[in-house]
Amino acid sequence: PIESGPTSQFDIEVFVFHDRFAEETSWTITNSVGAVVASRQSQANDANRGVTDTISVSPDTYTFVMTDSELYQDGICCQYGFGRYQVSVGNTLIATGGNFALSTGPVT
Repeated sequence: PIESGPTSQFDIEVFVFHDRFAEETSWTITNSVGAVVASRQSQANDANRGVTDTISVSPDTYTFVMTDSELYQDGICCQYGFGRYQVSVGNTLIATGGNFALSTGPVT
């Protein structure tokens, strides 16, 4: 789970290296009651480059989902570039990937 101790703030870091069609890619992080605490809709100028977002959150359990909104549902790897994502808390890698269809499915 993406969680921390009961009293300390912590950072969730999301790194996305986009394929050629970055504008098709978005992600959300929701908390334990389903409220969106962070999200990003990538833009066309993000194509073929990396973008890092750091979100400071309170103790809770969080869920990350990455989505490919285009009809092709080809994720961010490998037909149109070698995109990938990484989700970390501190020095701990929570999730990584890039080869998915419509969405990554929840990572909690």
